Amino acid sequence: MAEPNQRSKVMGLICDLFSLGMEIQELYLKNSKYKELSMSEMHVIEAVYLEPEATMTNVARRLMVTVGTLTTSVNRIVQKGFLERHKSPTDKRIVLLALTLKGRDALSIHEQFHQRLERIILAPFEGDDYEWVLDRLSVIYRNMQKQRLIYLKQYENKHSK
Repeated sequence: MAEPNQRSKVMGLICDLFSLGMEIQELYLKNSKYKELSMSEMHVIEAVYLEPEATMTNVARRLMVTVGTLTTSVNRIVQKGFLERHKSPTDKRIVLLALTLKGRDALSIHEQFHQRLERIILAPFEGDDYEWVLDRLSVIYRNMQKQRLIYLKQYENKHSK
């Protein structure tokens, strides 16, 4: 078992790495031709792209935000020309989101950043390191998913009364 000081250092380093990664990502975006986009707006664009059926509800769920919060972001992103809204042809109550050409271009810039970040993060690893890192990160991910479900249930219980 690790000493408390080591555990504290590991947690501090993980938090610092996450914060630094977000800051680098923000700087990369601000130095791109789409500096008018915020990181949260870029993540909305990415979520629309990744969602097989990009309804407001599905995208909000993917981003773990309310539909109201997403609506505010989508309004700004549509106004900037990166997304379009369409009514579902089968159910007019459902709003579908789609990337514009400008949105696809912004997403490709975001992907370029991820490729650069991947090279930076994975540079120290070789051979069997990948298997060990993947195994440890998978365990951490599963544990965090379990904790997320616990918090979601607590939240739902508090707000369903």
